[in-house]
Amino acid sequence: MNLKREFTPREIVLMVVFGVIILGCLYYLFVYSPAMQSIQAAQSNVSSLTTQITAQQTRVATRNQLKTQLDELQAKGASTGSLPKYDNSKNCIAALNGILDGTASYSVSFGEVEITDSMARRPVTVSFTTDTYGQAQDVMNRLINCQYTCLVSDFTLATSKSGSTGAVSKVTGSAVVTFFEQV
Repeated sequence: MNLKREFTPREIVLMVVFGVIILGCLYYLFVYSPAMQSIQAAQSNVSSLTTQITAQQTRVATRNQLKTQLDELQAKGASTGSLPKYDNSKNCIAALNGILDGTASYSVSFGEVEITDSMARRPVTVSFTTDTYGQAQDVMNRLINCQYTCLVSDFTLATSKSGSTGAVSKVTGSAVVTFFEQV
């Protein structure tokens, strides 16, 4: 076997072509493809960070707007108050008792307290019965304007009519009152 023979020009051209193809494949596998993956990952991170920045800017703008509104209220002399400390349930019960005192009957049911970061939400389901629509409306207004920070939602008023005359005999109402407290 003779290993020292010279290659023909055709064989040299074929080896150069195969060498270039192999170098191209190696370049694609080890340089181009990883670089493109890195670029795509960076572009993905940029879009994610842009979304986060936009969300943060929105939060800052909202916070600044609320702060401006608070400053304006304080300048006008309005009391902005503060959230009571956690476990204000005794005071909430006393306030609800005062609000619902003039009703024919009432029922109060406390839900599970939800605690998040620096705030506790204490949901209370209130149902009551009054003799007139005006009394029921007054109870709802007093719930809404309660001295403790709260949100009144899901409120309903319904009337019941007496026998043959069709006159309103009782008004029943219900609402979910969520009291807010600092943790």
